[in-house]
Amino acid sequence: MWKHINTVLYRLYYAYRGRKLWQKSTRWQMSELPVDSDEAAPILYVAWGRIGDLLLATGHLRHLRRWFHPHPVWLLGRPEVETIVKPYIDVFVPLDEKKEGSQEETQHHLLNQLNRPFSKIIADIHTFYGGVFVIGRLLEQLQAPQKFIYEGYHLGANLAPWRPYPAGFEIIPRQPAHDPDTEEVSTRHVLHHMAYYIREVLKRVHISHELVCPMKPELTGEEADESVCRKFNLEPGKYIAWQPVSNNPKKDYPFARWFDVTGSFQDQVFVALGTRSEQERLAGRTAPNLINLCGQTTLPETIQLIHQSRMFLGLDSGLSHVASILGQQTICVSQNSNLGYFFPYPVEYGFTNQHTVYHPDYVHCSGCFMTCCYEPIVATYRKGALCLRTLPVEQIVQKIEDVLEAEE
Repeated sequence: MWKHINTVLYRLYYAYRGRKLWQKSTRWQMSELPVDSDEAAPILYVAWGRIGDLLLATGHLRHLRRWFHPHPVWLLGRPEVETIVKPYIDVFVPLDEKKEGSQEETQHHLLNQLNRPFSKIIADIHTFYGGVFVIGRLLEQLQAPQKFIYEGYHLGANLAPWRPYPAGFEIIPRQPAHDPDTEEVSTRHVLHHMAYYIREVLKRVHISHELVCPMKPELTGEEADESVCRKFNLEPGKYIAWQPVSNNPKKDYPFARWFDVTGSFQDQVFVALGTRSEQERLAGRTAPNLINLCGQTTLPETIQLIHQSRMFLGLDSGLSHVASILGQQTICVSQNSNLGYFFPYPVEYGFTNQHTVYHPDYVHCSGCFMTCCYEPIVATYRKGALCLRTLPVEQIVQKIEDVLEAEE
């Protein structure tokens, strides 16, 4: 019963929210294009995804310069992803959708940067989910002879049911042969969708000889640097890096249960990492074996602290992707609702250092995207995913013990 009701409520909410965002997007108005120059027009990659999404995209981002030489590669994305993508691009154009609506000067600067001819425009596979509402009209005005967008990695009624794809874009159909309601967890991962989408784009721009190019994610330029540990009085290899909360509270594990986990390892130091807003949510929650560095580190410093840790413990969030791709032993405590789309990674990519913990009683629910069968959607949005908040502490403790024992 609840599944049907929640799906209807979600569709109504998403339609209302999407319409509001679409109306707000009328602010994107470009002036007349400048005269073409003799320079090779850039490739523009539009990244609606966040840090973890862009880390997964490095598997193809690292090849863009070679594929499209001599065209420079530009990337339009959220400010926080610049650290991740800068080794692979020539120009980064920051897009802060919250800031853009309130600061006219910043918005005008962005429009001036993008008000030029591009050779090709490639929107990432996450644009179908919200991005088409927020920046859809901006994308329509960008000038390029070829513009591509992915239909979506999940086309069910419980994720982005309304998708006003921007005019002028060729919609690359979703990877075939998989029913989103019945496909196996191992085949639905966004890495598969990214590889399929990019290869379809390459076919359409006649770069078909690159179709077998490996697209394994990477994190470049992150050699171990013990100076970051010294800055925070930490001993390399003697602490567990921990992300206790994410930027999406629905994907958080209850604090009481987290502290039952950390309390089971009094001989281990847990270093909490995250943003300033996550620091506020953790404020006042202390333990003898906990060091709270949320909001005190830059992203490069956070990456180094993960790199220097004994292991990483976190949620279905960006830092778990950082740890996994660095090759660090990573335990991801995940909700079942999108199990297989982001965690765990497909076996064929070779990330044997990754361990995903999820509730065994809700495996059949994977792919519900939090339109739950067992409770009202309001409860899920207030308390977080049922499958995650009821995950037994013992499962996480056992997995930590397994990883620590394997080290010895």
